[in-house]
Amino acid sequence: IRLKSNEPQRASVATYSISAKEWVDYAEGEYIGAVSISPDGSKLAYIGNEERGSTIHLYVLDLRTALRRVLPTPEFIGPLSWAPDGEQIVYENLHGIGQAAIDVIDFRTGKTRTLAVGTDPSWSPSGEWIAYLDQYRNRCNIVRPDGTGSRALVTLHRGKFNVRDGVFGLPPVWSPDSTKLLLDKEWGSNVPSSIMMLDMATQKLKKLLDGVSVLGWADTR
Repeated sequence: IRLKSNEPQRASVATYSISAKEWVDYAEGEYIGAVSISPDGSKLAYIGNEERGSTIHLYVLDLRTALRRVLPTPEFIGPLSWAPDGEQIVYENLHGIGQAAIDVIDFRTGKTRTLAVGTDPSWSPSGEWIAYLDQYRNRCNIVRPDGTGSRALVTLHRGKFNVRDGVFGLPPVWSPDSTKLLLDKEWGSNVPSSIMMLDMATQKLKKLLDGVSVLGWADTR
């Protein structure tokens, strides 16, 4: 998401090429709330609206044909994550006042289904699990794409003097082999965040580094 101007407010959907070291802008609107590139790199999904006061939609842009599809997502708020096959997207949807839920939309049918109550979903590269945060952002859970097998992986508890042991900030980030998760742990204002790594097999959490936020994980080439 690239901010183009403040008055009037305009933002664009863009990609950055690491090899070419350049930006490419694909779409523009008054508001862009989330962007996600498909696993095969052929499509961009994003939420936003085109003009001030217009309805916010979920858009899917085909980078090869430049054709754009508008998907029916009432109350959509994001973030979003692609299924490995590129046929579905999981996203955070608002169900009623203050009730965030994890929904999946199927491009072939246009139908949606609700998997769980929570925020910030992330689909594993293996396709087996969707990781997400609970509504208080102190627990990371997983659920299967069909809505079964939901369970908690790790919970941040209150510590000494009832002080909260941080909260999880951004959506969980899967390792390419789906065996680990990176979690952005926020401690509060004026304190650097910490990147925590969760091993799916042992369910042990360890700190990797402080002071940054993690957005993605890719194999080196």
